Amino acid sequence: MERFFLFLATLFVVSFLVYGVFISPEAGQLQPDVELMQRLPKSEPDNEWFKETVLSSSIPVLVDFKADWCGPCRALHKVIDEVSKTYAGEIRIVQVDVDEHNDLAYFYHADAIPMVLMFRDGKPVDGFRGLVSAKELDGFVRRNLSAPEASDSAEASGTVRPEEVESPETVEVSADEASI
Repeated sequence: MERFFLFLATLFVVSFLVYGVFISPEAGQLQPDVELMQRLPKSEPDNEWFKETVLSSSIPVLVDFKADWCGPCRALHKVIDEVSKTYAGEIRIVQVDVDEHNDLAYFYHADAIPMVLMFRDGKPVDGFRGLVSAKELDGFVRRNLSAPEASDSAEASGTVRPEEVESPETVEVSADEASI
């Protein structure tokens, strides 16, 4: 009798996991982080580089708050590189090292990394914390892209870091030049 109940309990747990991972309509989809978005400030940060690169961008910008010592951040960077090839020219990717730019980390509540925010028209529209799969990141980007627009080739996708930028005119860094 004890084995029977153990069998039923195991069957229940396995079926619950199968439903949650494979069958559920939400499986593999990154849900909007409403709590994170409500906590974000409504004003602009004082960082001029960030204003020039992210807030003034004519295309959506994916901002990756990370640190060099953070393993999940390095893993997410690989996922972002993979997905960015799909959206080349449609989005800009900016990395912000929270150790070097703690003013931006504090301003955007990047107290847990990795943290990603999507900016459109100078405003954060969506975000998430933690490591996600390429499929989830692809869905996140697709969900946050506005209507397809003809983008200027100068706005091509690339990874930009504050320490690599000398002036707003030299903001673009090709994906080949960017590294973790």
